[in-house]
Amino acid sequence: MERNTTSNNWKGLVLLLLLFFTSCVRNPVPAISNVRVQEVKASLVEVTATVSPGDVDECGICYSTSNTNPTPEANEGIIYGIVEGGRFSAQATLKANTTYYIAVFASNNAGRTTSTAFKFTTSHISPNKEDNPLPNT
Repeated sequence: MERNTTSNNWKGLVLLLLLFFTSCVRNPVPAISNVRVQEVKASLVEVTATVSPGDVDECGICYSTSNTNPTPEANEGIIYGIVEGGRFSAQATLKANTTYYIAVFASNNAGRTTSTAFKFTTSHISPNKEDNPLPNT
């Protein structure tokens, strides 16, 4: 009785590949939640968010003064931040008394997510007395 070894080899390879692909667990695309934008001091903005899962290759903020939906591809600036324990933070120095649209993005080998953009206006910088040695007359 002659056996067809080529056919058996292909069946074994197909079975092995099937087991490999069904047992591999892909990382999900990162999820972004709890985004918070606050001004630390005049024109210094801190952005925080929760980013999950923990496997993130890059994470940052993108911002614009004209594009109401900034993305990493369409923006006026990108600031990369850090993610530790699922908590993202980044700081950016922006122009005073200017309205910005700010979004958080995160990516890993499964893809990239960009949060909803937040509208934020930096405060007007008023000089301190110490900055102006001349008295008002």
